[in-house]
Amino acid sequence: MAEEYNGADLRDLGAKWMDRIRAAEKREEHWLKDAEAAEAAYTSDRNSNYGSVPEFNILHSNVETIVPSVYNSTPVPDIREKWPAPQPVAPQPPPGMMPPPQQQMPQGMPGMAPQMPRPPMAMPAPPPDTTNKDVAELLERAITVQIDDNALDTEMEAAAQDGFLAGRGLVRVKLDADVETFTEIRQSIGPDGMLVEEEFDGQTVSNERVRYEAVPWRDYREGPAKRFDAVPWVAFRHIVADDEIKGRFDVAMIDAQSLDDEPQDGEQPAERTVWEIWCKTKREVLFVRESDGVILQRSDDPLGLKGFFPIPEPIQPIKVTGKRVPFSPYEVYRKQAEELDSVTKRIKAITSGLKVRGGVAGDMENIKAVAEAGDNELVAIENVEGLAVTGGLDKAIIWWPVDKAIQVLRELYIARDQIKQLIYEITGISDIIRGASNANETATAQQIKTQWGSVRIKKMQRLVERHVRDLFVLTSEVIANNFTIQTLKEVTGMDVTAEMVAVLEGGLKQHRIDIESDSTVRADLSRARGEMEGFLRGTAEFFGAMAPVVQQAPQMAEPITGLYSTFARQFNLGKQAEDAIDQMGKIAKGAGAGGRPDPRAAEAKAEAQAKQAEMQMKGEETKARMQLEGQKAQADMQSRQAEMQMKAQEVQSRAQLEMAKQELAQAEAQANAQEAMARIELDRQRLEFEREKAIAEIALKAREVAIKEAGARVSAEQQE
Repeated sequence: MAEEYNGADLRDLGAKWMDRIRAAEKREEHWLKDAEAAEAAYTSDRNSNYGSVPEFNILHSNVETIVPSVYNSTPVPDIREKWPAPQPVAPQPPPGMMPPPQQQMPQGMPGMAPQMPRPPMAMPAPPPDTTNKDVAELLERAITVQIDDNALDTEMEAAAQDGFLAGRGLVRVKLDADVETFTEIRQSIGPDGMLVEEEFDGQTVSNERVRYEAVPWRDYREGPAKRFDAVPWVAFRHIVADDEIKGRFDVAMIDAQSLDDEPQDGEQPAERTVWEIWCKTKREVLFVRESDGVILQRSDDPLGLKGFFPIPEPIQPIKVTGKRVPFSPYEVYRKQAEELDSVTKRIKAITSGLKVRGGVAGDMENIKAVAEAGDNELVAIENVEGLAVTGGLDKAIIWWPVDKAIQVLRELYIARDQIKQLIYEITGISDIIRGASNANETATAQQIKTQWGSVRIKKMQRLVERHVRDLFVLTSEVIANNFTIQTLKEVTGMDVTAEMVAVLEGGLKQHRIDIESDSTVRADLSRARGEMEGFLRGTAEFFGAMAPVVQQAPQMAEPITGLYSTFARQFNLGKQAEDAIDQMGKIAKGAGAGGRPDPRAAEAKAEAQAKQAEMQMKGEETKARMQLEGQKAQADMQSRQAEMQMKAQEVQSRAQLEMAKQELAQAEAQANAQEAMARIELDRQRLEFEREKAIAEIALKAREVAIKEAGARVSAEQQE
């Protein structure tokens, strides 16, 4: 490229690119500041210039709750043919290959049996074309190897955190390989007919691999557009040591842009900011140094991707149609978070001043000794008289009032809980998702909270799933365009045929690249088991009801299997189960499309079945007659036994009745005797009560007389 452009053109081009990057930074200026503030609040960075450290870090709590809820499991690639090829049908033999019709022997010819016509020769069906299916399996295996050892999980978690913290998160794909240089000596015949040897430098590429890298939100810029597929360019920022620049980039291109009269005074920075720019319009990649706009390297499309960019559409939880500038999710509830922080600070201030304090009136030493005494310890008080003068120990101590502070503190705690609940409603994080629950709530209330709280979570999960799916699409294209056959064999363990190579080079137009449903988020194990039990139970009931229909009409197998497939796909069964369902559909289609039977054979079969049914009917009739006679004899015997049993029960009932009458008579006599005894006892108690009452009245009158006599004596003595 250095020969195509002179230094002035390269410097001018680099300056234009730096202007575009600065313009992109200007468009996103407000968001960048909001993202910096959100990150400072999340990390409680005390050295940040974006506000004070929060006392109650609700942002950190929310992000740490959302990120594991939207991505917590390694995704599983699911690659299939878009339009599976139909199974080949065995061709019919051409007319020339049909056997000649056989002459029927006349009936009744002695010693000869009639000959039946031979069936036509059947030609074997050609083998099915499984190239597309093999390519799909090859790509699945290759992608699985690339994401082993949490190679993708770590980067996706970082991208999800950036997305739900700052407002934008993304992961890019990179191609790594082992490159070895070699020198080859080639021999050729010169113009003079002499043998000429020349040295050629070459490279061997092996061990190709895809590497994933989470791009920090502050190190990404993109050109102006309303949709991501219309973005003209994207740029990634790198920090490169100054002494490594010439070792990593094109030295000739850098030297072509240097000026002889360029001042070299002052110390050169130890590190330089370099922008990696992917220009979609020209399908080229440039590395530009930010400080002076020098183009360090320029190359054509390195990966050969259909969309050119090495990234899928970034994760942006908050998007507005027609705008590409992100929004920080923290800004949605920043006011409430600041109010929550203010209330927490007030709670902290009041709590720090809420102490049990008081003053002492009287002898301080005695009261202090009592205050410092241990359990079950008695302390001698010297000046008891002085303590008694003050009104006792309760009056001697004057406590500092804290009732008002406790009341205010209680209201502040209530206000803080209300603010937290408001933030949860804004963010869509329900109590049940956070693992908190109210014991007073019913199971239905908790289920409703879970259902509606998970609606927003599912939207966030689908956002992350789309990002992973697009990463798998990019990975498949990188593998198809850049991996050698030897590398594919090593990482997949499959034989790569020429037909498979042709499909890979064709751009994977016949394949659908996706991930298994909910593979990035593993649901609760008990819930998954419950859903699977319901699926198996429904499957058993469905086939139990449809089996008689298929037996009567085999052509109904295909539509019944299609109906079952619609039912089964409501469950997240995974690729293996869905492939089995597709195989069931193919088998049912083949069964329904089978050839019709010969009418004569069908008629003979029907006649045989009719005779068999007639014989079976006669046998059943005889069997039924014998069973009827046996049942009649058995019924007579049972009738006699029942009659004898009834007579025995009648005799027993009469005896029991007589015995009951005797018991009733005895009970009546006993009750009469008890009643008489009770009356006698009642009369005795009444007489005893009347006797005691008379004695008490006599004693009372005697006491009254004595009192009167005593009063008379006292009066007489007083008169004397």
